[in-house]
Amino acid sequence: MRMTTGARGTAGVRSSLLLTCVIPAMLLAGDAWAAQPDLYSAVAIVTGKDNLPERARGIREALPLVLAKVTADAEVAVRAVSEGLVAEAEALVVGLNYRDRKEGIQISDEQGTRDRSFELTVHFDPEGIDAMLSELGAEPWRGERPEIGVALVVSDGVAEYLVTRNSDRGYGQRLAIGDEAKALGLPVVLPDDVPEGATVSEQLARIALDSPVRLQGRMEMTPAGYWNTGWQLTAAGIDDRFTFQNTTFDEAIARALSRSAKRLAKR
Repeated sequence: MRMTTGARGTAGVRSSLLLTCVIPAMLLAGDAWAAQPDLYSAVAIVTGKDNLPERARGIREALPLVLAKVTADAEVAVRAVSEGLVAEAEALVVGLNYRDRKEGIQISDEQGTRDRSFELTVHFDPEGIDAMLSELGAEPWRGERPEIGVALVVSDGVAEYLVTRNSDRGYGQRLAIGDEAKALGLPVVLPDDVPEGATVSEQLARIALDSPVRLQGRMEMTPAGYWNTGWQLTAAGIDDRFTFQNTTFDEAIARALSRSAKRLAKR
């Protein structure tokens, strides 16, 4: 029997999926976003190494993450959850790895490792995942995933700046780009840092993103504290311009990268 999500809704499901990526993604920086991911594995945070109910929960949590990475489409993961396919997750597992999140730190509590948190890496059977995708009316992105160079200008009412690999401003946007790149299995790079004191126009003129795909965006804060964003995706045979109004900045970034991935997958 399949489970359903009831009144939880698409937005809530997507938020819960993304939250599980936040801690691993915080470890990313610079070129790490460009590394080729293992598309058929994902990490979940669990309590205890021998806690079987926690292990089962972690496996169910990892499955939608893998479906999103393999297809580069977060909506496929949402459908899998809403149709109850996560109940089949354990049958698709081919390997598990634990990493103690406090590795090297002496145990100082009476409970030992029972309540210690671990990163559980779940490896799924590619054929089984592909069969599940077929059932969902989706398919893996089998082609090469080109590197996406992201040039994002932010105007927050205080200053205007370009988000670079190590810029003082734009930490939140940089983190959101890393989170979504990891969630969708996309190789993404940011511009190198540019000379201090240069205007944004000069910065954009100087940056050299030698990526086959370029996603350029401009993000402006509204008086209400939301963001209006304009984007342009350019690649061989693609020139896609689109906007999002009155969103959070992380939603705008997630939607822009998701739309870009779908366009690139269909080339």
